[in-house]
Amino acid sequence: MRVRRGIGSALAASAAALLLALPVCAQQPDPVSASPEVDRTTGAYFYARYCAACHGRDGRGTLVGFPLVERPSGPVTLELLLESLRTPLQLMPSFPRDVINDDVAALIAYHIATLEHAATGAAMPSPPEVPATALRADPALPPPPDVTPADPRTYEIKEFDAGSCGVGHDLAVAPDGRVWYAGIERNTIVMFDPRGERFRCWPVPTRNGQPQGLRVDRDGLVWFTLPGLPDNKIAMFDPRTELFSEFMLPHRPRPFVYPHTLAFSAERDPVFSLAYGDGAGRIDRKTGHFDFFPVPTYRAYPDGIEVARNGHIWMAEFIANKLVEIDPRTGKAFEYPHPRASEDPGLRGIAFDSRGNVWLSEHEFGSISMFDPRTRRWRGWRAPANGGKAYGTYAVNVDRRDAIWFSHFGGNYIGRFDPRTDAFSVYPLPTPDTNCRSMDFARDGALWCVSSRMPKLVRLTVKPAGPATYSPTLSAPIPHQP
Repeated sequence: MRVRRGIGSALAASAAALLLALPVCAQQPDPVSASPEVDRTTGAYFYARYCAACHGRDGRGTLVGFPLVERPSGPVTLELLLESLRTPLQLMPSFPRDVINDDVAALIAYHIATLEHAATGAAMPSPPEVPATALRADPALPPPPDVTPADPRTYEIKEFDAGSCGVGHDLAVAPDGRVWYAGIERNTIVMFDPRGERFRCWPVPTRNGQPQGLRVDRDGLVWFTLPGLPDNKIAMFDPRTELFSEFMLPHRPRPFVYPHTLAFSAERDPVFSLAYGDGAGRIDRKTGHFDFFPVPTYRAYPDGIEVARNGHIWMAEFIANKLVEIDPRTGKAFEYPHPRASEDPGLRGIAFDSRGNVWLSEHEFGSISMFDPRTRRWRGWRAPANGGKAYGTYAVNVDRRDAIWFSHFGGNYIGRFDPRTDAFSVYPLPTPDTNCRSMDFARDGALWCVSSRMPKLVRLTVKPAGPATYSPTLSAPIPHQP
C-alpha cells in the first residue's frame, strides 16, 4: 500500500477545530508570570532549536550536518543562510517562513558569526535589529514547583560506564533482561548484561549509519533506525546469530526522510517517525515492503511514536507542536494542535497509560502534559527544576500503576508524577549533565536510562519501603488555553 500525501488533511483540520471548541483543562488557574527562564529572542536559542542537532553546538558539524564555521569559501552570510533554508542543496531539509521567518534567520546568522569569531577570530557583523513582533512571546508559565528530592534511603541509583562503546540515543530492555541501546556516537549497537555487569558492542554494517531509534521485539530481535548520510535504513540485529539485516528506505517522499524513533505494530512490524519526511513509515518484516503515512503539516518534525491498542499510530510533532493520529488501514491522519502551540512547547516523548491517555514531554516548557483522545482535552504540569534550568523534559514512560516517569535535562534528574495527586518525585542523577535520552522498565521494575552526553547507563530502583518526598500543593496544572 502506498499512502499519498494529503489524505486526511480536511479531516485533520476539522478535528483540530473540534479540539479548540472543547474545554481544555479540568482546572483553569490564573497563569503566574515568571521571569524568562529561556531567552527566546536570541540567535543562540533559535540555533539550538533548529540547527545544532545536525551542525553541532559549536557549528563544527556532525556526521549528519556539514560545518558552518571555518568554511574554505568564507563565513556564512545571511543571504547564504536564507538560500539554504528555503532551497537547500543535497539532503538538508528546507524551512518555510512560517517556521523560521527572515528576522529569525538574521538572528541565527548572527549567532553563526559568533561561532565563526570564536573559531577563527573573524570580524563580527553588527547585531541585527529584529522587531519584537517577529519573535515568539515568552510563555506565561507558573514557576516550577519546589520539590524536595527523594530521600536517598528510598531509592538506589547506580551508574555503569560503557567505555569504548560510546554514548547512546534510544534504549530498550529485552525480555531476557539485557539492556540494549543505539550507539549513535561509535556507530554501534550496544548490549549490557546486568547479571555480569558486562558491556558488548557490535559495529553496524553501514558506515556512518548513526543508530538512533531502537526497540527490542518479544523474540529478542533488536530493531533500530539508521538516519546517517547518504542513505536511510531500518535495521535488525539477531543476538543469537549476531547477524544484521537492513531495509533501505526509498528516496521519497524526500531524499532524506531521517527515520527517528521506533515502535512496533500489533503484527510486530517496525513503525517509525520520519523527522524530515513529515510522516511515519512501516516495514513489513516478512516482505520488506515500505509504507509511508504522511502528516498534513509541512516541516512538522515527527519525533516520539507509539502504537495504540486499536493499531493507530500516534506521534508528537516537535516543530509543529501537534499530536498526530494515523489510521494505517486508511492512511488518514488527524492532527491535534497543542492549545499553546504558538508558544512552542516542543513536544518530544510520548507514552500511553492504561486508559488510553497520551502523555507527552514538553521540552521547551519543561513540563509534561496529557491528551485525552476521548474528550480531546489537554492538561499540563510544570516539572521541578531541581536547582537547574527549568526546561528540558525529554523521555516519558508510564509504569504498571499509571505513574508517569520522565527525564529532565535542565534539572539533571529522573522524575515521577502521580496523576492521582498531581505530585512530583525527584531522583537526582549523580553525574552532572547526564541527559537521559531514553528510558525503559525492566521486568523487576527497575528503570534504565542511557546518557546522550557520556558513555553511561543508569539504573534507578525505588524501594518499596516508602515513597519519595514531594510537595503536592506546589505542582499546579499549567493552564492550557486554546
